[in-house]
Amino acid sequence: MIEIPLRRNCPTPLYRQLADHLERMIHLGALSPGERLPGSRSFAQSLGVSRMTVVEAYRALEERSVVVQRGRSGAFVSGDFDISQDVHDVASPLWSMDGESPSSYLVPVAELSRIARDVLSREGAEALRDSSLAGLEGLRHSLVLHSASRGIPGDWRDVIVTSGGRQGLVVSFAFLRGIGVSSILMDRLNYPAAWSLAQAEGLKVVPFDDHDHLLALMESSLEDSAVYLVPSFANPTGMTIDLTEREAILDLSHKKGLWIVEDDAYGELRYGQTSVPAMRSMDDGERLIYLGSFSQALFPGMRLGYSMVPSKARESFLSSLGQRGGPASSLVQCIARRFISSGGLELALERVRLEMACRMKKLSSELSKKGLPWRYLMPQGGIYLWLSTPGLEGEQVAEVALRDGLSLSPGRSFSIDGSPVEAVRLSVSDIDCTSIPPAVESLYRSLRRYLSCSGGK
Repeated sequence: MIEIPLRRNCPTPLYRQLADHLERMIHLGALSPGERLPGSRSFAQSLGVSRMTVVEAYRALEERSVVVQRGRSGAFVSGDFDISQDVHDVASPLWSMDGESPSSYLVPVAELSRIARDVLSREGAEALRDSSLAGLEGLRHSLVLHSASRGIPGDWRDVIVTSGGRQGLVVSFAFLRGIGVSSILMDRLNYPAAWSLAQAEGLKVVPFDDHDHLLALMESSLEDSAVYLVPSFANPTGMTIDLTEREAILDLSHKKGLWIVEDDAYGELRYGQTSVPAMRSMDDGERLIYLGSFSQALFPGMRLGYSMVPSKARESFLSSLGQRGGPASSLVQCIARRFISSGGLELALERVRLEMACRMKKLSSELSKKGLPWRYLMPQGGIYLWLSTPGLEGEQVAEVALRDGLSLSPGRSFSIDGSPVEAVRLSVSDIDCTSIPPAVESLYRSLRRYLSCSGGK
């Protein structure tokens, strides 16, 4: 039965309040076309009003053409009602290159379904109970073994499971603020949630433009500063900090006593020739928080991530976690533990790596064939390619491309200060290899037509 808030001391008649509320629900899509409304007698009883109040409300809705009454069959939401007047229904693009979620066929649905059934069958209610704040011990052991593929020596007790990488970020920033950090250095072009979450936790965000600028800011920083980095295949630029630069950053962080938050969300999607070890594998980890989230590449909807924190910081980090959402789903943790220990995770990651490598090479090849002055660097991993568009702001490019069915992410979306950026981000996470050539051709034709009409060259 539908619950309706009726104000009995209000001068507006009850039947009109009921009609108005039901109409709002229909407009917003909460009640669908063709859906049967409750019978007048039972509805009146549940609302504590007379049956005539409901009858009059339905009659008013029928007069507004949003309800159809069919005798003894009851009242139904009109099938002709156009919910698009309140719900913006924009046609889906032909090609999507602005997303972060993987193609559905890359998600190991069958294997995860089998594991989920097995977990519930074998472990029953235990799989649905709350885990400890740090996460299930078995999963934390498995994550230590898994992180060894990134060259990280870890102690399972320093692994803390989170509900996705985003929660890991929030908790990391809260922990830093709690120990006296007041500002954090970030790449000027960054994952938008990174700076907004840092600011929400009371940290001042200080942007840097490149490696030299970062080192200069670190050199002049006090111990109440920290650094946030996505060193491998960063969002949005796809750039990777090389080994020499990583060493320089770590050395300076030790010299100045600065904390580092290493976000390695895409680190496991390397397909380039050169090995790129995690910064955590190059450091003693005493002032470094490592964030991992393989779910980003495979099943972001499961919301599972993990953090590796120094043992001295463990209790404070857990305290921040407890205040910002608590432990991850026990069922999801049980499924992930089985998935890792069975070897399913590594097989799934390898499949994604191969597919992303194919897509990125195809994208690079198609872009290189066109005559526009586009500039880009071929990423060595991950899902993003940063395409510079000299003379055109990214928002212009994205708008023009969308008219012909290609969705892109304008560079300005990732600018900390919101300044215009002459670039767009292209994502290969959810576009197959065969769709890339027509998508690039569409972009090429759109821009040529736009430049021709605007007098550009």
